[in-house]
Amino acid sequence: MAIRLFGGYRPHPGQTEFHKKGTRFLALVAGTRGGKTYAASREFLRRIYRDRKIKSGPLHYWAVSPNYPIGKIQVRGILEAISDSAKDLIVQKLLSQHELHLAGGILIEFKSGERPESLVGVGLDGMWIDEAARLKADAWLGQLRMRLSDKNGWCLFSTTPLSRNNWFFKEVVCRSDPSDPSYDPEFSWCSWTTAENTAVPGLAEEVEKARRTLPPRYFWREYEARFETFTDLVFDEWDRKLHVAEPSCVMRDYVVAGVDWGFRNPGAIVVVATDGDGNKWVIDERVEERIPVQSSGTARTWISTAKELAELHRIGRFFADPSRPENISAFRKAGLHAAAAKNDVAAGLETLAILLHPDEETGKPSLFISPECRELIAEMDGYRYDEDSSEIPLKENDHAIDALRYALMGRRHVPAAF
Repeated sequence: MAIRLFGGYRPHPGQTEFHKKGTRFLALVAGTRGGKTYAASREFLRRIYRDRKIKSGPLHYWAVSPNYPIGKIQVRGILEAISDSAKDLIVQKLLSQHELHLAGGILIEFKSGERPESLVGVGLDGMWIDEAARLKADAWLGQLRMRLSDKNGWCLFSTTPLSRNNWFFKEVVCRSDPSDPSYDPEFSWCSWTTAENTAVPGLAEEVEKARRTLPPRYFWREYEARFETFTDLVFDEWDRKLHVAEPSCVMRDYVVAGVDWGFRNPGAIVVVATDGDGNKWVIDERVEERIPVQSSGTARTWISTAKELAELHRIGRFFADPSRPENISAFRKAGLHAAAAKNDVAAGLETLAILLHPDEETGKPSLFISPECRELIAEMDGYRYDEDSSEIPLKENDHAIDALRYALMGRRHVPAAF
């Protein structure tokens, strides 16, 4: 079977190095828009058809992602790689069942790592894990690694880096380093920056723009593919003198609120207005405990509190913690415009950090907090990462911050089926 999977593909030097490595476990660490998924999808297919030449019988592979929205990127990458060269390789697309059948008795299944305990049951010939650093450690250590044992299967990893405390750095990158005690010659990795992807017009200019506007630690990670360990404080940029200000000139045509549910632990509603320059102003907050959502014989409820705030500030929408859909439904039944917020913690923290980061030219940030919002200010002062992970904040004294994150991130994205 003559197959030209690389037809029309002109890899840049970093991609070329990646394709030359032949280790059983191979990792690709690159900056955003660096072409890592483009290269990984083609290497995945190349290895599959290399197996087909030397193995008999049906072949079985998994393409794994931290969640199904990221998995859709994997699906597109594989289908684009095939359409570039050999469309007749596709025997059957059962994407609603997360399956792709290829010529030669080959099955590729698309898996999410959100529930590691579900990744069981089969031995695999190979695997590709995209955005591997964002995968739960239990998914690789507890399930995926053992799926490769009985068939001596291989694994590709592609990812934007997180920190040196992340499982991916310890279990994959360190094992690729001959000077590390955990070194294993079956592992290797390669890396390149966003700017090294010369195939995308205007990308170099975008990189320089990001360099000027992003907090350095995010720029280093997202564009230079550096494993930077974040400091103890979640928001290095936070400065009361800079970020606490009276919202005297705020245009309130667009006002939203974030809602963090709580009863035994405090709940919170934080109100955010946007001015004509796109700056965000936190103009009000309510942080209380033992307040029910609906009436249960008490005068105060979260619904009554939300109605007061809505009338006072002309709030257009309440974006709420999606973990309690029944509470969101109660808000709606009470006449409040409520929606489930997007609850991607890492993305929310990065959004907050970017807004807090002072502009290089003006020296001013894009997020300000009213001095009346005392609970939120106090939480910002002490918001820290868990000592066991520089990616996960401590779950304490964070209710107003969570509500602010929901307000800024807005509606939760509900992906369509594959």
